[in-house]
Amino acid sequence: MSLIPPLEVIDANRIGIHDRENVIAEYNKISTFMFNVLKGRAGLKETSDVLDVGCGTGRVAMPLTRFLTTGSYTGIDIVKSSIDWCQEAFRDFPNFRFVHADLYSEYYNPEATLKAGDYEFPFDDDSFDLIWSSSLFTHMLIDDVDTYLSEMSRTIRRGGRIWNSYLLLDEISEPLVLGPRNDGRRMQYEVDGGRIGWKDKPEWVVGLRLDRIKALHQRHGFEITDLQLSDWSGGRPETPYKGQDFIVARKA
Repeated sequence: MSLIPPLEVIDANRIGIHDRENVIAEYNKISTFMFNVLKGRAGLKETSDVLDVGCGTGRVAMPLTRFLTTGSYTGIDIVKSSIDWCQEAFRDFPNFRFVHADLYSEYYNPEATLKAGDYEFPFDDDSFDLIWSSSLFTHMLIDDVDTYLSEMSRTIRRGGRIWNSYLLLDEISEPLVLGPRNDGRRMQYEVDGGRIGWKDKPEWVVGLRLDRIKALHQRHGFEITDLQLSDWSGGRPETPYKGQDFIVARKA
């Protein structure tokens, strides 16, 4: 069975495929990029036990099937159709598992009642060496991010690393999200810990203040080892990164 999901599963997960004429090529390109980031900047090893929070349709899992030896992969996501597809597609890989998180989301899982701020990861303490999320905290308010970083701290082993992407607000990026923009990243409304783009859809796009995120890492026992600020706001043209900001942190 192919590890590339069909278009209807991609659409259900709202994965950012822009070139629909070349879905497989773009899917593979993004998958390879994510793998290289994990290996090059987050300390991924063949022996790592990896947790992918917001795993979608397994874009990170796919290249890991050819890399992990004695390590393991666990993916968790709130879109049940994606988890169902992954469980079937990866059934021949016994060290890979996928878990449905039945959490409320207006866009992905509107029938659920449990909120992210009340969620506990369904894993034992000290279960993982590396925890990853991409485009997760860009759709979560600060209290929910606090909860997830706490759960990451609980489930990661000492010395393990977390890699998470953000839209971070500081003295350069924050002024640029207040004015007119045509990329969906205008954030004119103040909330605790940052800014949002729509009052009636607060999690559609969320920018979080860098100082608050740094404080949360410290609170939950993480030492930041790598901080990459990108040019998503248009204020850092010198950086080669045009996507989201990311933070790598080590459990002290």
